Amino acid sequence: MELKENHSAMMKQDEAEEQQRLKKERNADAAAAAAFAKVEPMLKVSGIKTSSKSETAETPATTPAAVADV
Repeated sequence: MELKENHSAMMKQDEAEEQQRLKKERNADAAAAAAFAKVEPMLKVSGIKTSSKSETAETPATTPAAVADV
């Protein structure tokens, strides 16, 4: 009986650790998204393509005249 109780306790502990890991992963993903949201406008101004755009999307012009218009 003791072995079965130990197994149950270990399963609960594993589940709790997995929930903590998933929570940390979600928080890290949210922090990364927030950080990217802050720098994405700078990437657009400098003409660097971001991964969130499709390959067929127009890229901003980086000629001096086009940059002056911004």
